[in-house]
Amino acid sequence: MALKQKPSRFEVFYTYALIIVACIAVLFPIYWIFTTSLRPFDILATPKLELWPEGATLSNYINIFKDQNFYTAFINSIKISVVATLLGVILATLAAYAFSRFEFPGKGPFYYYYIISQMFPSVVGLIPLFVIFLRIGLLSEEPFLGIPKVHWALIIIYGAGGLAFSVWNMKGFFDAIPKELDEAAMIDGAGSFTIFWRIILPLATPGIAITALFIFMGAWLEFVTAMTFLSNPKLYTLPLWINLSITNPFGIPWAKFAAASLVIAVPVTLLFLFLQRYLLSGLLRGAIK
Repeated sequence: MALKQKPSRFEVFYTYALIIVACIAVLFPIYWIFTTSLRPFDILATPKLELWPEGATLSNYINIFKDQNFYTAFINSIKISVVATLLGVILATLAAYAFSRFEFPGKGPFYYYYIISQMFPSVVGLIPLFVIFLRIGLLSEEPFLGIPKVHWALIIIYGAGGLAFSVWNMKGFFDAIPKELDEAAMIDGAGSFTIFWRIILPLATPGIAITALFIFMGAWLEFVTAMTFLSNPKLYTLPLWINLSITNPFGIPWAKFAAASLVIAVPVTLLFLFLQRYLLSGLLRGAIK
């Protein structure tokens, strides 16, 4: 058996050089946004490309956390994103499990319809959805289960809007789980739901984590649909709050905009780090079993 040749110094240098260049390309825009957020509040000036701004200050962040509308929008975004994520994950896992394990009339055409629906942008169905929700009374501010009905409309759109991708993603994970596990469990007397809950879902933890992350990110950062459905500033989500807070006839306050962008990116980053642990543990658990 031939021994693996040790890489030359040039190959090591070339590899590390590419890694450093890639890191700079990814991290520099984030660093630029951060330094822009530290600039003194001046709506008449455009952001300058500086390694460190003159008179750097945290006043933009302080003003954000002093704004009561920020906390209102934050709570609205949390409620909508979390409930939409739960709804989307439940629907996606059940539908993907059915496509992966059962045979039923129209299975093939219906599944390909899911895939084809990904070809169209979400804004195509915005007006029909608005008319439907308006006619069934789901655009009012009246609370239902502690959440305004118009927020429920957004929850349905965000949770079910990415269902095609979520089902396709989850079906790939379910197909990778050997069906012999299902057959062994059936011999032991387990039903379909027990197999799904006790065997399939634990092994599909990576797929669930990815699906939850994508749904949450889509709901957390979505702007166009929320702008169309929401008219009361008290019901705004964070993207709408940013749009409202930076609106100024004299120009765009770039420093405040950069600070707000970084603040709303924190929950998504924390969720990714949290789900990354489950993603890795799910892969290891599946390999061990």
